[in-house]
Amino acid sequence: MSLQNLADDVEAASGGRFIIKAYSGGSVAPAGKEFDAAESGLIDIGVETGSWLKDRWPYADLFTYRTASMTALEMLLWNEVGGGLELAREEVQDSNVYVFNGLPMTPEIFLSSTKPINSPADLDGLRIRTAGGGIDGVAFAEAGASIVSIAGGEVYESVQRGVLDAFQYSSPSMDYSNAFYEIVDYVYMSPVRQPTDYHYYYINKDSYDELPADLQELLQLALRRHGMEFFMNQAQEDTVALAFYRDYGITIEPMAKSVEDLLSEVAAVEYAKLAAEYPFAKKVIESQDAFYAKIREAFPSGL
Repeated sequence: MSLQNLADDVEAASGGRFIIKAYSGGSVAPAGKEFDAAESGLIDIGVETGSWLKDRWPYADLFTYRTASMTALEMLLWNEVGGGLELAREEVQDSNVYVFNGLPMTPEIFLSSTKPINSPADLDGLRIRTAGGGIDGVAFAEAGASIVSIAGGEVYESVQRGVLDAFQYSSPSMDYSNAFYEIVDYVYMSPVRQPTDYHYYYINKDSYDELPADLQELLQLALRRHGMEFFMNQAQEDTVALAFYRDYGITIEPMAKSVEDLLSEVAAVEYAKLAAEYPFAKKVIESQDAFYAKIREAFPSGL
């Protein structure tokens, strides 16, 4: 998201009363530590996924995505009208941070690969990069793959050298920006593995409380607007990226349902374990499952 656009709009809408200075990721606080920076007051506003909070709350990535569950827009609705935002705030209630909704992101590519994958049997023996500790890694390992957890910046060279056969990274436009089309032959699309990469805005309580009520309201409206603008722009950029991939000669196919089913089955087991271990995780999972069931009853193909 262009935080500078957010800052410009807030300044204009407030008649110059509200100035936000935007910084690029990692320039003030280490990447992935925006929550901690907002809590300490190093920054006033940070945006990041719940996954980066697992060192404090082991179930935090439930607020980032659920494998084989809600889409990006369904996560947005769960947060807005299904109690999700209240649960996200309950999770961090003892911190010095307010949580605000939020920006959904488009689904990640299921897998990019140098080899065809048409069934779980094709995963056997593959060296696959995952972000580490996720349900996808558990499922791929069960199918016989070797799971490698390396930084995103090392993916290109690792595939090029033959150290990796396949990898998950991000959405088509993000993968395109890393020129991954130069090193893969197959791109498998499916929202099952990671339907979204949901982000929240984390704001220092002291800084927010100092704002007059009208600027607090203006900020909340601006955050909603720019979150959705980012999502719409990313969706458009993803279609452009996939068209480029096809023109480049890469095979783009839906991931085989048998592989999706494997991931869904593993996800059910892993989420049940998480719920059994942490009462709060159980509360979140039950809330998400109930909302998902309600939405899919009304809209069977999802939103």
